[in-house]
Amino acid sequence: MRINNTLIILICFTMVACFPPFDKTLMPEFTLADTLDNQSTVFHSGESFQMHFSVINSLPDTLVFIRYDSGPVVQFMIMQEDSVIASSVDGLCFIHLCIVFEGYFLPGDTIRAEWLAPTTLQQSPKIFLAPGVYKARVISPLFDLEEIPAPEDIPFSVIQ
Repeated sequence: MRINNTLIILICFTMVACFPPFDKTLMPEFTLADTLDNQSTVFHSGESFQMHFSVINSLPDTLVFIRYDSGPVVQFMIMQEDSVIASSVDGLCFIHLCIVFEGYFLPGDTIRAEWLAPTTLQQSPKIFLAPGVYKARVISPLFDLEEIPAPEDIPFSVIQ
């Protein structure tokens, strides 16, 4: 009887080693960087900077997300207090649909977006951030079954 219990325990340990626990949470990455792609949270007034977002579908399943318009899947915002100062869709035009449609995020695919903030190419006049404290926010897709935690806002400063 002792041999059977030892054998069963050995088989269980082998199975655990071969099949590690499956994490159902995807971890997005959200960063700010200067125009030379050096991560930073301090910028000069009138200076452009990069906002980067990415998430990899490391799961074996295709994830489904809902789309309500024809705009970009990922959007960025610059906030001060509770006010939106600028966004990556300012000056853009896209169709708002009365119906919803699905987007698909295949295993191994990456959703990646970046914005040269604080102004879009289509925007006129250009935005210049006054010295002060701001926060960067990203809005990414909401998926059907899996949880992608919303990246935390990134506080940053603009100086003279």
